[in-house]
Amino acid sequence: TSRDGAIWDRQAAAALAEPGGQGMLGVSVGGPGFVAVGYRGDGASTDAAVWTSEDGREWEAVEGEADLQGAGNQVMNRVASTSFGLIAVGFEGLGGDRDAAAWVSEDGLAWHRAAVLEGRADHGWQEMRSVAAEGQTLVAVGEDGVVGDYDAAVWVSRDGGTWHRQARAPAVLGGPGEQLMTSLVASDDRLVAVGWSTVHSDLDAQVWTSEDGRTWSRLSYDEEVFGGDGDQLLWGLEAAGGDFIAVGRD
Repeated sequence: TSRDGAIWDRQAAAALAEPGGQGMLGVSVGGPGFVAVGYRGDGASTDAAVWTSEDGREWEAVEGEADLQGAGNQVMNRVASTSFGLIAVGFEGLGGDRDAAAWVSEDGLAWHRAAVLEGRADHGWQEMRSVAAEGQTLVAVGEDGVVGDYDAAVWVSRDGGTWHRQARAPAVLGGPGEQLMTSLVASDDRLVAVGWSTVHSDLDAQVWTSEDGRTWSRLSYDEEVFGGDGDQLLWGLEAAGGDFIAVGRD
């Protein structure tokens, strides 16, 4: 935790260090104060996991929620506080097969798994990586495909309880090799998603925009901004005061 972003204190709540492995992948204001999501596991499999805190310092793990568990792996990648409640997105699956998954909660303590329709293949990899609200529409972004041939993917929902996969748009969301959307924000009258693409050979940073979450445009490739020697990937995105800030790796 930090009060100014410059000086940080590491918290040592007992709930953060249970037996096995735990990881927090996303955090949002909500519930009793803050809600963090991620996973917990024993090395053989993982379950989706949720922690709550009133002040960001003392944390408690949410226990006994059947919808966070199941055969194989369940992981929550990100959580957002919306007018529909807390929405968490991630994946569930066995081995190399993954299906996109979403969960909804009113208070951060009781969670229900949402129905994710369309695009749930019998094989391959579908994963939601980020979620945001645009007006009365919830939008999640991620990827769909097989290792080495992912396409960016988008899902929408009107209530958080049922999600529909948007139609594939190869010219915008696909292309040779891999395209992944890793982070999403809604600001003013648009949605912006970032990630990466291999359309131009190696991994290059990529940005997509949409006005409604259903129809997307891919920004024109600029070698000086998005490319260069080696790989360029964008992992995080935030909007503030009309500016967008994306961070990643080069």
